[in-house]
Amino acid sequence: MPQQNAFRTLFPLVNAFKNRESKFEFGLQNIQTIFETIQVQPLDPK
Repeated sequence: MPQQNAFRTLFPLVNAFKNRESKFEFGLQNIQTIFETIQVQPLDPK
């Protein structure tokens, strides 16, 4: 599942954003929205 590899690659970025100042929280929420959008899509569309 290539999407799980993408999650593993992007998760350190998310953790880095969490350690930033609160002004970056809006960007973090955008990233979480993208993750949710990716999760909703089927893994193997036919």
